[in-house]
Amino acid sequence: MNKKILYIIFGVALLCLIGFFVYSSQKNLNEDSSLITNSEDVKIDNNQGGRDSSVVNTEKQPPKPIDQNTKDKVFALVERYIKYAENKDIENIKALSYQVSPACKNYTQSEQNKKECDTKLNAAAVIGRELKKDKMVFLWQDKKQIILASDFFFEENDTMISKIRAMVYVVLDSSNNMKILSYNHAKGSVLPKLDFKREDLLKRLTTYTEDKDEDGMEDYLEDCLSSSQDGTCLKTDINNKDSDGDGFWDGIEALFYK
Repeated sequence: MNKKILYIIFGVALLCLIGFFVYSSQKNLNEDSSLITNSEDVKIDNNQGGRDSSVVNTEKQPPKPIDQNTKDKVFALVERYIKYAENKDIENIKALSYQVSPACKNYTQSEQNKKECDTKLNAAAVIGRELKKDKMVFLWQDKKQIILASDFFFEENDTMISKIRAMVYVVLDSSNNMKILSYNHAKGSVLPKLDFKREDLLKRLTTYTEDKDEDGMEDYLEDCLSSSQDGTCLKTDINNKDSDGDGFWDGIEALFYK
């Protein structure tokens, strides 16, 4: 057998060996991925909630259909608000807001007020651009308020894990006009992994983000269990949107300036 034939046989054998290892590696990778997805009943989405990363959606049931007309109106309001924030259009910001900070309210009275308000407006514009209309799949509303929210999703790296969602809070004034109260592109909880087991981390994230009555405020905060809350925290009913009966939901009222 000449050398040419030997080289051909050797080349074919090498290709087969490489193919076997590629197949085996891909099979192991798929099996590892299935361990994650099967344990959580999750799906991978590369742009959930307006953030560009690999995230995990843990909702087992698809969201109920929402009022598309209301969703469109809320998001149109948010987009106008972002534009005014970017342009430092204080008068129109005031017109679209349910409340404004003291610095923005008295914008022209001092350089310090202007600087502080501009910082808030810059942040509002950046955060607002992270909101994605198509990711907003939950809408809760009544005659006084509207909350628009994305699904929960996870972000995870070697040291941290988070469960967050995007939310928009709107209040209706006495003339039924929508006013921006607040919005957040990443409302939820972030935990260091340390030496905790994954299942323990997921349970803690659920505890810190659950909102049984859908009032826009986590049960954990309604029970005054957060270390960030001081002795003046007043507990609210986690099974009642409006604990004090004043018409405003607990999560809405928590955002009002005191």
